[in-house]
Amino acid sequence: MTTTDTAPAKSAWDQRHEYARHTMGAVVSWFTIFCGLNFATMGWLASSKTSPNVMLVIATAILFISQNMLAILTCLEIRNFVGGLPRAPDGCAEDATQRGVIPIRLYRKSTYQMMAALALIAVSWVAFALIVAHTRATAQP
Repeated sequence: MTTTDTAPAKSAWDQRHEYARHTMGAVVSWFTIFCGLNFATMGWLASSKTSPNVMLVIATAILFISQNMLAILTCLEIRNFVGGLPRAPDGCAEDATQRGVIPIRLYRKSTYQMMAALALIAVSWVAFALIVAHTRATAQP
């Protein structure tokens, strides 16, 4: 095969690699903003000068817990997408195939860690709602 024969295959591979890199970059950006929003909302509710409305806290907690569960499902989809990518282009040297050109292992581990963090945040919302409800129930009138 000549260089011109492999140009379309290399171009297709480069596009696939760029797409995987872009996808993971977008996921990390989304994850950072999403976690920040969870913590900012929880902090805002906790720092209220007056006792927060228990129903508001519970409704907010339910909203964020459901969004975190959907985010975990999204991370599973991303992990499956990345896991299905070929490690290296066809005809690549054996050494490059073993190491992998696309860092699939890194991407998959990152999504596992994101899922763990999202689950922990969901548990934090449950604990936060319970603490607020308990504090409100035991507060003196």
